[in-house]
Amino acid sequence: EKISPIRPCRNMSWASSFWFYCTIAVCASTKLYFTNNSMSDTYPGVFVVSYDTESRSLDSYPADIPPQSNPIAKGDAIICDSVYYTYWTTDFGAGFFIFDTNENRLLSYFQEPTSGDYLAFGCTSVADTLLLVEATVDYYDVFFGLYSAKFHIASNSVEKELIAYLPREYGYPFGSNIFSFNSDFSELWVSAMSASNSHGQLLIVDTETGKLKESYSYPSNVGFPYFTIPSTLSSLGTTFKGAVVSSTNSTVADYVTVTMHADNELTVQTQVKNASYLYGDGLPLTVCGDTAYVINHRWKVNTVGAFDINTGKSLEGYWFFRENIGSIACV
Repeated sequence: EKISPIRPCRNMSWASSFWFYCTIAVCASTKLYFTNNSMSDTYPGVFVVSYDTESRSLDSYPADIPPQSNPIAKGDAIICDSVYYTYWTTDFGAGFFIFDTNENRLLSYFQEPTSGDYLAFGCTSVADTLLLVEATVDYYDVFFGLYSAKFHIASNSVEKELIAYLPREYGYPFGSNIFSFNSDFSELWVSAMSASNSHGQLLIVDTETGKLKESYSYPSNVGFPYFTIPSTLSSLGTTFKGAVVSSTNSTVADYVTVTMHADNELTVQTQVKNASYLYGDGLPLTVCGDTAYVINHRWKVNTVGAFDINTGKSLEGYWFFRENIGSIACV
């Protein structure tokens, strides 16, 4: 059943329990899906929200899950074969939920005990099976693993198989933003730090074998890599787009063109400097065609910024919410 706890754009009200403001300026039509953890008295609970960027129509579907006391996790979301997968952390572990975007109904929700977080999701050619990047905390150490995860809808469970752990000699700062799959999900790109923490490192991992295919070094004078966008890799396979943050101010990013060289060194050219809309406090970047979206949680307001992945320029696509949103995916 579809209901609408989100008010349309023309009915903004600071007094209302939930308010929505949109200034979408995107060219191609994209349908975005995200979660809303509503704590309002009128519409309490968890909802999956869909938004069409061309028609500006917005619909909310109850997920039959009670409202969560904690914010939705800094995790990823993805739509594979019309099924939306996401999760958040709770006191009991990771809460996965799976939503059918064709029938607009919840297929499964369950909690899995874990001492870490799931930071990135990727599609596979196998039904109900995803690639997952999991960060597992073991006392004072963190292990980052790439897994194949088979979801069993009927039994509300997931069966994980480790493909490989990421190399331990590198550092993995920030959060979901440092992980990106390429377009066919055959590679995982990781924005890491060198063993000495003196410069950034781009790791390219084969998702079938888990083996490290390539490792490139960023110059030490450009700050730290914040995210990469593998879909922008040039036809010659030598340049791509991404963002770097300063070593002294990690909340403002520069949008850059990065060139790969035969000696496994990278050179960086800035396209947009001091672009605060690129920064999402570790939340994942969602790329839909030529547009990328990132959620930024500030105070009690959430914004969803949109920018052109070819130029890095803001498209002024922002939403402002008074409640808990997260986990953007697109079709």
